Amino acid sequence: SFSYADQVNFTPNTNNTEWDAEALISFDANNLIVFTKNWVSGTTKGYLIPKTPGTYAPSPLPTTLSSEGLITGATLNPSTGKLYLIGYSNILQPFVWVCENFNGNDVFSGTNTKTNLSSLSFEQAEAITYVDDNRYLVTSESFSNIISDDAKLIAFSTNDAVLSSTETGLESALLYPNPVTDYLYVKNILFDSIEIYDSRQV
Repeated sequence: SFSYADQVNFTPNTNNTEWDAEALISFDANNLIVFTKNWVSGTTKGYLIPKTPGTYAPSPLPTTLSSEGLITGATLNPSTGKLYLIGYSNILQPFVWVCENFNGNDVFSGTNTKTNLSSLSFEQAEAITYVDDNRYLVTSESFSNIISDDAKLIAFSTNDAVLSSTETGLESALLYPNPVTDYLYVKNILFDSIEIYDSRQV
């Protein structure tokens, strides 16, 4: 369990509190980071919590984010090192924050860029996860108030460079069939040599 070291007011106040939280990431092998969903000022704080079971009272990370809305989901892409935060404004306008080039675990200390997802119209965006280097999924909840909408699964892609190689004209090779029986066919091979291992013998 955990509690916020800087929380002094514990009066229950639904949808009018600084201490709600829904977004959580696995930051590294030893720590999680939980992000506040601030209904009062829109300032989001991050709290580093060890993965080891115990009782903790973490202080906020040094830098906060003026998120201009409610942060409801987060994902850290290990290939790019970028943190993505999803949320929505008080008029259900969804947005995504991208945080990058930060120092250590102070995830808001680098460059933070907000993109309004205006093409989605009104959505109660609630979660985000990375699929691979450049693909992400977002979910939204159904809601019914003055207007209503169904829950959705939304995909988007980025164009992040994750390879250290700067060479152009890279080609792919096709190896088949899989699994191999007697022969392995190699098509469009551009390598000087290729080594193949039998995983059953490793």
